[in-house]
Amino acid sequence: MLALGTDAGGTAFRDPVCTLDLSATGARIGKFHRLLKVGDELTLQYKNCKIRFHIAWIGGAGTAAQSQVGLRAIDPVRRIAELDELLSAPYVDTWTPRGGAPLDPSPVPVATK
Repeated sequence: MLALGTDAGGTAFRDPVCTLDLSATGARIGKFHRLLKVGDELTLQYKNCKIRFHIAWIGGAGTAAQSQVGLRAIDPVRRIAELDELLSAPYVDTWTPRGGAPLDPSPVPVATK
């Protein structure tokens, strides 16, 4: 996913971001390191689809939300069709530790008292 906009210094940007949450009314992105202002417009692009948002909040430095940005959809009806398809498919975790073997996907027993 790409974030497109203009930072607080007036410089246009087009940066890859990590999408942490996405809904019909807003989003939360991470790995974002530009200076922004609450209320400014930011566009998220996935493939050929773009959705415009207003910046609702910006995570403070030194907090758990550092480098995160909360977004409020300008047109909450507009959806990214490719994401709907992706999110409705069964989730398969393909993450592997750096330099390690894939994790065992079998369920982990939970201890009970």
